[in-house]
Amino acid sequence: MSKRFKTQDYFRYKKLGKRWRKPVGLQSKLRLKKGGSGLRPAMGYGTVNKLRPLLVYNINDLQKDVSNGILIAGSVGRKKTAAIAAKAKELNIKIINMNKAKGAMKFKKALEKKKTQTKEKKPEKPKETKTEAKAEEQKDVGAGQNTATEKAEQE
Repeated sequence: MSKRFKTQDYFRYKKLGKRWRKPVGLQSKLRLKKGGSGLRPAMGYGTVNKLRPLLVYNINDLQKDVSNGILIAGSVGRKKTAAIAAKAKELNIKIINMNKAKGAMKFKKALEKKKTQTKEKKPEKPKETKTEAKAEEQKDVGAGQNTATEKAEQE
């Protein structure tokens, strides 16, 4: 059974009754949600749901009682969400926030695709040693000096 919300100042004026009316007064403490001013309808005051799903943070949580399904926590990342979703599918467990799981699976597929593309594209190059690299630099520098000395001799 949900709570019965009463009008502001219902106890002060009999004509108001005990039905709910939204507070609209400029200085109404109930409208401003000041503490101790009375209850106000809000999300979460619905009927009690006894069939709550299990909040899951990792794969080990799937070993608990999951008869009412699972809800993957918002703080869980994409990789772990994809792993949890795959394991839940294997165990035939219902996932309440399936959109999160679908997004994670798409991310996982895109990541695998990207990895395979990078492996295919990279040609194998023999690595140069430091001594070879220095020798090439000295050749370049030496060639530049020779041309400068040749120009000086020509003048």
